[in-house]
Amino acid sequence: MLLRSKLAIEVYTSSFTQEEGGKYEEVVKWFKAHCNPKTNETYGRYIFNCRNQAQGETSEQFITDLKLKARPCGFGTLKDSMIRDRIALGVNIPRIWERLLKEENLTLDLQSKSVKQPKRHIIKSKR
Repeated sequence: MLLRSKLAIEVYTSSFTQEEGGKYEEVVKWFKAHCNPKTNETYGRYIFNCRNQAQGETSEQFITDLKLKARPCGFGTLKDSMIRDRIALGVNIPRIWERLLKEENLTLDLQSKSVKQPKRHIIKSKR
C-alpha cells in the first residue's frame, strides 16, 4: 500500500503544473485515464472467438468464462446470441454440439440448460 502511495505521489508531482495540481476534477480525470485499463475490442473478440471448452473443464465453467470474455467485446444486443454460438461451436462433446447445431430457435437459456452436466461429471472427450 505504501509503495502504491509513493508511486501515486510521484506520478502526481511529475504530471501536473502548480495550477493543474490544485484542481480536484483534473487530477481525478487524469488518474482515471492513467489507471483504468484500455480495452481493445478486436483483441477481446479474438480471445472470445478462440475460446473452446478445455479438457477437464465443466460446462458451467466454460459458459461462465464465455460470459466474462464477452464483456469487453462490444456485442451490444448480440451478446447472448454470440455466447450461444460460441457454446455451440466450442463445447467439447460431439453429440452435444451436433444436437445444438440442429436445434431451431435456440436461446442462450435453453442452450445453457441442455449443455450443463452434473458437477461431478467432467468432460474428458475431445472433438
